[in-house]
Amino acid sequence: MTIKPHKDSSPGVCLRHVQEELSKAMAVLQILPVTAFDMPGKPRSSWPSYMQGLGVVCGGTRKVIRRKATPDEISHMEYWIELAGRLEEGVRRIVLARAGRIPWRRLEEIDGRSHTTLRKIERSGLEAIAAAHRNMQQDHERRLFKMSQKICS
Repeated sequence: MTIKPHKDSSPGVCLRHVQEELSKAMAVLQILPVTAFDMPGKPRSSWPSYMQGLGVVCGGTRKVIRRKATPDEISHMEYWIELAGRLEEGVRRIVLARAGRIPWRRLEEIDGRSHTTLRKIERSGLEAIAAAHRNMQQDHERRLFKMSQKICS
């Protein structure tokens, strides 16, 4: 699948824009349906054999969300998650956790570092994503230009 830059992205991408786009991507990720096959295999391995074949997950543990993600929203989410996937694991966890609106206090408890350190890590991750986004836009524009030259000649 080809990853396309989002239509309304400007060449000068600020960190707040990247943060908002990642938040939108995480919101779409949260509304996607989850099946038993999407769950980690380890907890299921202790289920009784008659439950292994069933694709049923307890319904009371998950919120019922009526809205479904559109194909454009899913493509947009895949683009931004793919850019975040290029980060180192520790940085990616912090950036995506903040995009998912996990509070700093909770991240401090999980990670063991101060919120100022975590903010620096998040900022460096957002800068790396913004740079990758700019590069993707430039590559996309170059490809379009080359295609237009081939068509016109």
